[in-house]
Amino acid sequence: MALNEYVSIPNAATAAGAPIDAFLLRTLRENDVFAEKRLRGAMASPFIPNGVMVPGGLANVVINGPLTDEHKLFCYNAKTIELNVDLITMASVPLIWFATEEIHLKANIDASGKGAQRGKKGNFGGAGGGRAGVPGTACELPISEVVVANGGTGVAAVNGGNGANLEERWASRLSMHLAGATGGGPGAGTTGGHGGGIVILCAPKITIDATKHIWAKGDNGAAGAGSDGDGGGGGGLIVLIAHEYINAIPGGNLIATGGTGFTAVLPANKNGGNGGNGLVLKYSYV
Repeated sequence: MALNEYVSIPNAATAAGAPIDAFLLRTLRENDVFAEKRLRGAMASPFIPNGVMVPGGLANVVINGPLTDEHKLFCYNAKTIELNVDLITMASVPLIWFATEEIHLKANIDASGKGAQRGKKGNFGGAGGGRAGVPGTACELPISEVVVANGGTGVAAVNGGNGANLEERWASRLSMHLAGATGGGPGAGTTGGHGGGIVILCAPKITIDATKHIWAKGDNGAAGAGSDGDGGGGGGLIVLIAHEYINAIPGGNLIATGGTGFTAVLPANKNGGNGGNGLVLKYSYV
């Protein structure tokens, strides 16, 4: 592949005993500048694997047991990553995996309820459902606090409203806010559902075995104060970036739906609203 600004060096110029001339020195300087530009660009790009967190360099990583390495639960780079045991992500922390060859899921990744927790605000996910007298939590962009999905309504003595779904135009801003990204918003009430988390996988090839899933669902609400139903949590965000996919189906084995608000048992009580749906984004590159 041709690289702009890179100057090819003839083999004869670097042969053993070859003289070092002005042409070679100038070429080495120009290529040094080119390499620096490439490195600066890579370090400024959050969706490129810029470093390697595997001891000794790029490696084929096989995960056969519970993860204790926080890197693998946050931002991880490797040559290949093979998951053989079900993985539950960390609350309010996106799971971001890069591989230079393949990510192969032979087990499930579950980020359900691992987005914004009760009492916190979500951002990249659906908003929380409301309950009687308490609105659901809206999702806001970090720092700017721009609302990207409104929480469900919470009018007294009225069923809670449903939270709004996450729109792709807002999800596209994820790369600028990875440090503050949490996921879907929580449902209203002391037992409202937690929001769904965030899962990002990037590799030339992503394979998901049959019957295996990536979940980023919002939790369901439960019975709340006064026996009214509390709201469901908003769904989270799943982002896959690959050249080749095997068995990666949005809405099939890739699910980021909102949680269900609790249905009150007695007719006099009010139901909680459902959490808004998150998104599954599947990008392909050539």
